[in-house]
Amino acid sequence: MEVYKIVKLKEANLSFDVFLQEEIRESSEIKEFLKNAIDMLLNLLDGESGSIMLLDSKRRVLNIVSYKGLKEEIARNVEVSLGEGISGYVLNEGNPLILNKGDKFLGRDLSREDINSSIVLPLVSRGKKIGVISINRMSQDEGFSSSDLDFAFLLSRYVVTFLMNLIISHKTFQELTYLKLVYNIFRELKKHKSINCLARIITEGVMKLTDGSLGIFAIYKKENKKLRIISSIPKKEDKELLGLEPVLYRALEKKEKISSSSFLCLPFFCNDEVLGALYVEKSGSNGFTTEQVKAIELVLEEAEFDIKNAIDFFNLKELGRLQERTRMSRELHDRVAQGIAEGVIKSQLTKKFIEKDKKEEIYNEVSALESLLVGVLNEIRLMIFEERPVKMEGKLFDNLRGYIEELNRKDNIEYQLILSGDEGLIFQREKEHIFYIIREALANIRRHSSAMKALIELTIDDSEINLTISDDGKGFDMEQYENRKDKVFGIKIMEERTQLLGGIFKIEGVPYKGTKIEVNIPI
Repeated sequence: MEVYKIVKLKEANLSFDVFLQEEIRESSEIKEFLKNAIDMLLNLLDGESGSIMLLDSKRRVLNIVSYKGLKEEIARNVEVSLGEGISGYVLNEGNPLILNKGDKFLGRDLSREDINSSIVLPLVSRGKKIGVISINRMSQDEGFSSSDLDFAFLLSRYVVTFLMNLIISHKTFQELTYLKLVYNIFRELKKHKSINCLARIITEGVMKLTDGSLGIFAIYKKENKKLRIISSIPKKEDKELLGLEPVLYRALEKKEKISSSSFLCLPFFCNDEVLGALYVEKSGSNGFTTEQVKAIELVLEEAEFDIKNAIDFFNLKELGRLQERTRMSRELHDRVAQGIAEGVIKSQLTKKFIEKDKKEEIYNEVSALESLLVGVLNEIRLMIFEERPVKMEGKLFDNLRGYIEELNRKDNIEYQLILSGDEGLIFQREKEHIFYIIREALANIRRHSSAMKALIELTIDDSEINLTISDDGKGFDMEQYENRKDKVFGIKIMEERTQLLGGIFKIEGVPYKGTKIEVNIPI
């Protein structure tokens, strides 16, 4: 019953003749039925030629969709305007006709030398004009009678009823197929968060919906007003897709779909913000059905917030990579390059002492150089330790204890860790964010604070997560920090991770009295 309702709703919203012609074009069963219907009518009415025409209401013309006994070149090229000619008149008026040789039609003589008699029947369903059936007897045959007309009209009602049942049955199957494919797309979307995965899932799903031969998912970059192709199926190089860019940009500019018999391009949005465009191409000239287009539009509409969040996260990661590279360059300069430069200077000075045979000075400089190189090596090892990717395995508290123990072995700062509560109350995603916030905070302490001690306190209870990290270092001026346009990268990362979990991030600094970070996340 529910499927039937869906079909009837779609049927009501779709131009009836377009609905019919799409089904005939798609369904071999319907084409076969129309062929059999002509054979049946000709046999039962002793006709020698005939045709079934359907109405294209947008153009208001009738075209032959099935025929027998007519020349192919004539049948393929016949086009009759609604209200004109015999077929157009019959459908417009809604009344069947018998036309025999010598009759006049609308005051004009009929010039049909090879046809002796014709029955022309309007096809109407629930008040909707569908088409016309024509059955002809040749010049040597007896003309049709009024009883033939009554019988033919009864047969035409049978044809209409059977045709509509067949179409609705086919439409129901199509609806179920589309619904299943759309459901599968949504189910897969919920499993993934990255834009690359979402793009692949949507592209693959849309190609299955349309039997497409090429699918492209592109996102719009606001900062440079460029499209970036995230997914193409089959996989193609960017240079191979250059020819499609004008279509993608035109769809974005017009903010509406662009289509032809071989391709469909749909822009997608979230709250009027342009997100990107989806392009699908298919072989052949059948084009895309209304139902296929509506199914794709439904997928893009329902996924718009998932796509928006994924794009924002993608852009944030790209910005993070750029900022991280900048930070790494700065760290290498401040912590490694300067030490190496100082080592070069000491080496040059040692060479001069060797030339002058000053043994004591040579010994002192070599010892100082050794200490310097040991310090540089330790800095490099510490940087590697800080920057290496850490995968959370096992329990959060155990990972933190192991991390702090390793830091205490490698660093001159004394770290103290206090843990309380039940980590089973929070999800893995929250555990990972907390771990990385602590890691980034301690890295900042090592780099900037000149602290001797640092304290990490983490409490997890039924309602919230509380994290406090403090040190006894040189601190900073809060007023100057708040007035800065560009926040320190490490602090910004911690703040963004906290916000992703719906929490509140606070930092307080007092010159020469240390720094304190507080993170509060509701459960």
